[in-house]
Amino acid sequence: MPPNKGAFGIQALQSDQNLSSTQRESSQHFSGRSTRENDRDVLVYHKSAREIVFRNTDQGATTSTELSYHESKHEYPAIQPLPGLLFGPADTFPPLAESSSMPQDDWTNAECDVVQLLQEEQAVVKTIKNADWASFLDRFKTPQKAKRRYLDSHVDIPPQNNVFCFNSFVTSTTLLPESGKKMRCFGSTKDYTVGVVFALPKHFVNENEEDAALRTHTWSWPSGYSAKTEFNIDSRGELINGRKEALVPFCGLRRQNHSYIHDDDHEIAGKLIKGGLSCVPYNEVYLRIGGLGRIVNDVDFATGKDRREENGRSFESGVGLPIALFVRSTCASDLVAMIRTRSRMCSHLHRSHAEGIPLLLITPDLGVKVFSRRLFDQFLHIMANDLNSFQNPSIAHRTTVDRTCEDSLKQKSEELINLDADNIRQVLSLEECARLAGGFGATNNSLVTLFMDSVRHEICAQGSKDMRNGQYNPLQHLLQEALTSAVRAGDYHISRQLLIYYTTVISKTLARKDAETHLFSLPPPPIDTHTLLSATNSPGLLTVLGAAEILKGMYHHTVKIRLEEAIVAVDEWIEQSESVRFRVASWREQLVAQAKLHINTADESHFMAFISDKAILNRKKFSQQLSDLVAATELEDVAFLQCLSAILSGMNQPCLRLEILQFVLGLDNRYSLSHLIRSVELAATVLLEAGDGENPNSLFEFLKRKSLAKHKKAENAEGEIPPSDSPWSHFWGTGRAVAIVEEIPLAWNDFCSNLSWLKPKRLLNNVKSTNIIAHLPRALSTSLLSELVGKDEELTKMENEAEKQENSDVYMKPI
Repeated sequence: MPPNKGAFGIQALQSDQNLSSTQRESSQHFSGRSTRENDRDVLVYHKSAREIVFRNTDQGATTSTELSYHESKHEYPAIQPLPGLLFGPADTFPPLAESSSMPQDDWTNAECDVVQLLQEEQAVVKTIKNADWASFLDRFKTPQKAKRRYLDSHVDIPPQNNVFCFNSFVTSTTLLPESGKKMRCFGSTKDYTVGVVFALPKHFVNENEEDAALRTHTWSWPSGYSAKTEFNIDSRGELINGRKEALVPFCGLRRQNHSYIHDDDHEIAGKLIKGGLSCVPYNEVYLRIGGLGRIVNDVDFATGKDRREENGRSFESGVGLPIALFVRSTCASDLVAMIRTRSRMCSHLHRSHAEGIPLLLITPDLGVKVFSRRLFDQFLHIMANDLNSFQNPSIAHRTTVDRTCEDSLKQKSEELINLDADNIRQVLSLEECARLAGGFGATNNSLVTLFMDSVRHEICAQGSKDMRNGQYNPLQHLLQEALTSAVRAGDYHISRQLLIYYTTVISKTLARKDAETHLFSLPPPPIDTHTLLSATNSPGLLTVLGAAEILKGMYHHTVKIRLEEAIVAVDEWIEQSESVRFRVASWREQLVAQAKLHINTADESHFMAFISDKAILNRKKFSQQLSDLVAATELEDVAFLQCLSAILSGMNQPCLRLEILQFVLGLDNRYSLSHLIRSVELAATVLLEAGDGENPNSLFEFLKRKSLAKHKKAENAEGEIPPSDSPWSHFWGTGRAVAIVEEIPLAWNDFCSNLSWLKPKRLLNNVKSTNIIAHLPRALSTSLLSELVGKDEELTKMENEAEKQENSDVYMKPI
């Protein structure tokens, strides 16, 4: 156990006997004792505090002792990337290309149906630009305004009834030759990675296919002809610029497609090409899609109702939702993109319409290949074990910790894989599911289910005693696997999600509750972050791993020990700071450390700050803040992190203070001030989320718990329950407080205008009994009590208490 008093940061990199003469000479005036007897001790902070020197103040001796409980981490670490796996995004999946195009035993009815339709040329395909998927899927739910002056047959038809429950609209598609061979689709595989398949109508009433197409303006053009419908339809919905003369009926398209497969000479855009082409350009069909749901074998997949003739697919009302997704290469990146797109469809459309939708490979050479259940399970094993994980490249640069676009983050959440679907949990082990979740993302519910099942299996096997005693915890192993995959992908948001839900699940499992406040007050069992921290320099991942390291220090109580040492060190510096020579030497040594990147600051230390009293005042205030932090909090709960966040937010360009906090929290010198703030705030968020809404800063949780808990009976609850039309009434039936301190000012007026159902005197007593004033900023707490009970002596007393806390600069600031 280290001594009670010590000097943080005295230059003592090695013991004197290990120093060379040159090293000893160059560091004598930094060692705490000058070579000149008349010189005073020069105490500086240098070399990133790789070692802590403790001073016996009673005997005046200085000894060099390395902390046994803290492995020094202030060296700027050499980055050692995680070892690569067997495959990357550009590698192909040969089993899919080598699979049979004929129906197999493991094919589903939907897969057999779509392959037959493509074989009979009764289905069309459409490739969609990667950036346009959100607007494409939203179009099925939200009609677009008519762009032309006159209404025509191409305007959107909004949902009408339980049958046509989706918006229908017209778009350009392609009718491929039989089995999808010989013809390329629109766009490059890079920008148009994933496409959709739509089935054409088979049943017509009192007319044939050609008549129905003419009546509904379902137009089609031959291979190689550029229709450009967005520019060649007039305000009345009629074709212009020769597009009408170039139309070809469906039978003409099928005749040409047959020629491309079986004849040597090909007709392309009205010209005969001798010898043909190995790959012909796409044709175009201007078709109405949507309206109906997904139809499989003439049956609505979601409702099970027959759609064979009446209320079935039609050119007039729409051909329904897509019946399949497809890609045009076997690259791992394209297959993962198709899986993610299926998740997006389940998110935008109801899961009953998109679940189990067939996944295909369509190329001019191979034709149609089915990504069957057997192949999908095989690819899942590769994703979990042998494939280097990666983010969606189109949104990765817009979902970082420094730059997060709302639309991109929404897309990322929609692309999360549901581990409870497609028999993934039956195919993969718990560790493989964790790697899949960390590398490619998993939905919140499925991730929580995975963690809970892991704990449940362990408890059934060995009981929960080992977990409660801090011994082997299966969740720690799963989180380690998941975080490793997230680090490979460089994914900040996924790693953040993993840490939050790990803490939530483990807190519920161990059920460490404070009897008075019913809060999960302790951090979770820690994980090993050493390897992962040395494998990345990503700001987002450093934030998450830093939060995990902070929670580890709180769990092992090392934060408290380091904090006490830090206070002593700062006080010693302040004592020595009366000497101008000492302050100049301290400034000079900070410049040297900054030049060698031992201190992570944007600007060099200002000379005038050390000549004047600015540095002294900053460090005196810092010492007082740390002392108040130790006195006011337990150093093991969210209150400590919130106070620490308030201290960090008040700093401008810290040097000594920054590295002291790096040491206290167990972080290396890659963590700048902004990194520290983000890590502390994330650690606080993790603990708040683990509290299941029982937030000590939640005013509404306080009101519900204190004002209503004693009045459950109906006869005593009159006037206490908010009216049903109150905007806050929904908080009281969910068991979870939605508004927390940082949200209260935003809705403060609405809240105050709906307090008529509370009894002010009883509320004031509750406020006094729980001392909620200590958990709120002064301005907010004063406003609260003023609105409820008005100015009186008790309010004045509480205001004084709040002002005293404000002056000490340790009241909790919203995170």
